[in-house]
Amino acid sequence: ALTLYPRPKKTVVFLCHDAAYLDWGIKYQSVIDVWVAHNSWVYNQLVQTLPAHQERIHFLRFGIKSPRTTKSPIQKNLTIVYLARLHKRKGIHDLIIVDEHLLEKGLEVNWIVIGDGPEKSLFLSSISDKTNFHWESPENNDLCMQTASKGDIFVLPSSLDGTPLALLETMALGLVPVVYDFCPGIHSIISKEIGFITPVGDTRAVAEHIHFLHSNRHDLERRGQAASELIQANFQLNDNNTAYFNLFHTSIAFRRNKVAQRPALNRLDHPSIPLFIAKLARLIMKRLREWRNLSKSF
Repeated sequence: ALTLYPRPKKTVVFLCHDAAYLDWGIKYQSVIDVWVAHNSWVYNQLVQTLPAHQERIHFLRFGIKSPRTTKSPIQKNLTIVYLARLHKRKGIHDLIIVDEHLLEKGLEVNWIVIGDGPEKSLFLSSISDKTNFHWESPENNDLCMQTASKGDIFVLPSSLDGTPLALLETMALGLVPVVYDFCPGIHSIISKEIGFITPVGDTRAVAEHIHFLHSNRHDLERRGQAASELIQANFQLNDNNTAYFNLFHTSIAFRRNKVAQRPALNRLDHPSIPLFIAKLARLIMKRLREWRNLSKSF
């Protein structure tokens, strides 16, 4: 919409979360005044792709609230937490495969799955006979963190992400992260001393790391403490929010005159034609084309 009807008196700030947003940030650069990335790799990609706008591109970390709850003590059976949308892209169904790998090693763990999404029904059906899986969808963040605090390890088998808030929040609680390599920038947060990053789809590697932490409880505690300290030192809500507010306050200086990029419009897109009529006309034309194609096949 901004490319068709740019607002010259408004400053446009584009928040580039992950690789999927990069194309938009490049495609609509004519109407964007300031780019913000909270993932170091995404930031570097923007700078390399848009060198003429380098002074307008900023790297600002997310900020999270300090957890109001404390992590539960480690039990005999480790508890693995998944906190994300129940979506194929987030790897929700990989959890069952990881659990199977662990059982092959003779290791039983408990799973707490937190979230909702399009794969909810299928996933709940697939764990209906698995007593070590527990699903919850808390109504607010405090309850969500209380549930997550029962865990020891945070697993996120996602194939596309930037800097997930759930990762930061569970690390703040002291959970050790074991995640897929969904974005190169994640390495700047999860060091080898804190957690584990595996290739996307490598469920056996995830199981190996969980088995290692099960067998090395002291290392599990040390890594969890290091994860919590990292978040407390670098991702405080007040400090990072102040940085965002300061940028929004000063970004008005980067406001540019924007030129409309109006594509050639279809006759049905004329402003004088009501939208519902245009939609109805397109539907009729689509059905006519289908009928003609069907007629030709006989």
